[in-house]
Amino acid sequence: MKITFSYARGAGKCSFCPTPITVGEPVVVGRTPVSAGGKNFYSKRRWHPQCYLDQGLRYLELHPFTPEAKGRPRLPTLPIGDKLRRLSILRRHATTLQRIRAELRKPKPNFDTLARLGERVELLRTEISTYGGAPKSWQPKPESPNTLIEVVTDDISCQLEMSEV
Repeated sequence: MKITFSYARGAGKCSFCPTPITVGEPVVVGRTPVSAGGKNFYSKRRWHPQCYLDQGLRYLELHPFTPEAKGRPRLPTLPIGDKLRRLSILRRHATTLQRIRAELRKPKPNFDTLARLGERVELLRTEISTYGGAPKSWQPKPESPNTLIEVVTDDISCQLEMSEV
């Protein structure tokens, strides 16, 4: 949003308070580029200078300052030996996932190998729990609903309804 301070060239409404803006009064103008239906235009909002400040202060009251640490969150302090074991588990997990992906890319994947590698992944997940826990990326992702089945059942129900009529 582009914000400018100027004098009102025409009468209008304040975007924050019910008091109208009169001609020649100081005003804060905010312009935002908007595109809809293949056309580009600007959305314009106007405020009294004091209303603009009040709106900003109200936002700051609702969203208090919380200092954030920069960088990624640190693990609890582990001894050097445990850190090395954790790194070894992380590497073995990455290697195992890479082998699973390589096996799945084959025209005829060996399901016994995939089962063995899947067991190894589960073993690594339990093994890393003693060394700071598993990373978030290791957590299983929630299953998304299968919309194809719903569509197929909707088509079947539509066909059944049509045949009954």
